[in-house]
Amino acid sequence: MWQSMFPRNFVSKVTRLLLTVPLAVAMLPMAPSFAETGSPVYLAGLTFPPGSGSAPKRTAGAGVRGNCAPGLTALIPDSAVSMTVNEDTQFFIYIPQTDALIGRFTLNFSADGSQSYTQEVLLSGQPGVVSFTMPQEIALAMDQPYDWKFTLYCDGVPGTSLGMGSSEQRVSSVSGQVQRIAISSDLEAKLKAATTPLAKAEVYANAGIWHEAMAIVSSLRESEPQEWRSLLDAVGLNSLAQAPFID
Repeated sequence: MWQSMFPRNFVSKVTRLLLTVPLAVAMLPMAPSFAETGSPVYLAGLTFPPGSGSAPKRTAGAGVRGNCAPGLTALIPDSAVSMTVNEDTQFFIYIPQTDALIGRFTLNFSADGSQSYTQEVLLSGQPGVVSFTMPQEIALAMDQPYDWKFTLYCDGVPGTSLGMGSSEQRVSSVSGQVQRIAISSDLEAKLKAATTPLAKAEVYANAGIWHEAMAIVSSLRESEPQEWRSLLDAVGLNSLAQAPFID
């Protein structure tokens, strides 16, 4: 019923902070994938170190019972933890064509999920990439891994006004970990020497810092489409290079 209140292509982000206890604010030639070779990938000026640790659940696979959006994909490396240097980092999710009504991004500040930041997006049903940026008042602490998850709800969200939900809820989800690290003196010097956004992206990529490289190159995807394709190809996501972005 609530869908009739919005135009077909309307996408609206609703940000909510869910805290059950007080939260402190201070918290080239193509090469084979590093997942196959165990070596850095050399692309159009970009290199990425090999992944390590258990791979994240970055794709909602087909054939999973209750999965209402096979193809849902987090645009992250196939590595246990993706790195950032910013306390208000950005995440990118590809949403396939789906009948899901709402998507919810959640980042947990505690192991049991009692402290979390949540951002929601109303969906139009059209495929595309959406991004989520942590607000400045929710600062990621240094050197601490945070679990995050993005979930699509196809039958509404139980306990909210956005659909009644059902006893057998159909959902699709992807998840991972993010960790903020300090900028070393060497990295700082290289960033200062980089004279263009693309050069800065290369510095971040060479250092294995995904989120900043991704944010920069995604903003240049129309003027530098080859670099955008190369970045996604470096982490095995080149099939999404032509996906539109949903603002």
